[in-house]
Amino acid sequence: MKSFIWPLSALALVAFLFILYLTGSFNSHNKIFHTEVPPRTISYTPAQELILQISKPSEHFNHMESDLKASVGRISDLEDEIQKLHQRITQLEEREGTIQLQKVSQFPEHIVPPDEVKNRVNGLSKAALLQAGVSEVIAMDIMQHHNETEMQKLELRDNAIRNDYLNTPKYYQALRAIDDSFKTLHNEIGDRAYDHVLYATGRNNRVKVLSVIPNSPSDLAGLNKNDIILQYSDKAVFNPEELRNSTTQGHRGEYTNITLLRNGTPLTLMVPRGPLGIRLNPTRLNPQVIGPR
Repeated sequence: MKSFIWPLSALALVAFLFILYLTGSFNSHNKIFHTEVPPRTISYTPAQELILQISKPSEHFNHMESDLKASVGRISDLEDEIQKLHQRITQLEEREGTIQLQKVSQFPEHIVPPDEVKNRVNGLSKAALLQAGVSEVIAMDIMQHHNETEMQKLELRDNAIRNDYLNTPKYYQALRAIDDSFKTLHNEIGDRAYDHVLYATGRNNRVKVLSVIPNSPSDLAGLNKNDIILQYSDKAVFNPEELRNSTTQGHRGEYTNITLLRNGTPLTLMVPRGPLGIRLNPTRLNPQVIGPR
């Protein structure tokens, strides 16, 4: 019998182990037959770690790239807006002189206009023209021409209201054409008398420096903001257009004189012919402030 005990014991042990294997207890509880393999740790040098970071950009860098592209787009849009604003400012500066004149025609005949309009309508007189050196015959012609243009403006305003184009580009263009007819008097009566006529009728008769572009010919010559330009190359200047036309005459780069009024004191500087690099604004000044031209 003893010869059968060992084989039966061995068979029972095999059966017991087989049951443990099937139930999973063999792997989870038998530490003799189950050994855990620790994970392998890989170490990198600092240079290798840097390469891994560069080759695998993080989400933070992706956000930075997206934000940078958006910022570049916004900067481009702002530059376009700034360019448009510069163009608009130039247009407004050129039209400001005309806009000052338009105020007169915006008041109906039965409404009392403000003081500056009253000065414009009533400031021109035969005596003032004679005092400015205009002959009696020309003074009478100027008075008649002034009355005719004032009537033309009233007719223009009435027509613009009836046809719904008051304060439109069409209206301003027609109004400027009426006022430009005064320019024909310049050659007939001379600078001094023309200056007095412009001032007496409420028109702009001076050019004011609105701003000076840095490092421009005007800046290097010493022109300042708020300077009043009286003459360019010994020629009287009454509006921005006259000054711009004068700078295109003569040899480019040749130096010529420019006469200013700074804080009530006349001043003469030398500037090269060509673009001056200043922004201009038409203004109105009593000719008696600086005396005869």
